[in-house]
Amino acid sequence: MDKHLFAHQLAKDPALKLDIHLQTASGRPSRAKVLAYAYQHAETEVMDVVRAEIKRLGKTVLANIHDAIVVRERLLTDDRMAIEDAMRTQTGNPYWRLTARQITRFEPTAD
Repeated sequence: MDKHLFAHQLAKDPALKLDIHLQTASGRPSRAKVLAYAYQHAETEVMDVVRAEIKRLGKTVLANIHDAIVVRERLLTDDRMAIEDAMRTQTGNPYWRLTARQITRFEPTAD
């Protein structure tokens, strides 16, 4: 799969072949670096959609942590469904889904 994705990414964006940050010491495109670049850019694209939808819903983003977003207000089921729909529509990937987890404040213990 990596071989296919690597070839696809280079065909889609030939300028990546010339980016010195994505090359091996010999000057050839590094498969690992090009794939990491592609994954990071895809993740950024999706997270931008999520943040925009959260804002559209009138909710407050508190933090972005890699592929997670911390929101002040609780997202209702309809909110998550709307965000997922936007993610799928705007990226063309019908498999996106969100999971929610409530985070509680850290409370130190008395030793």
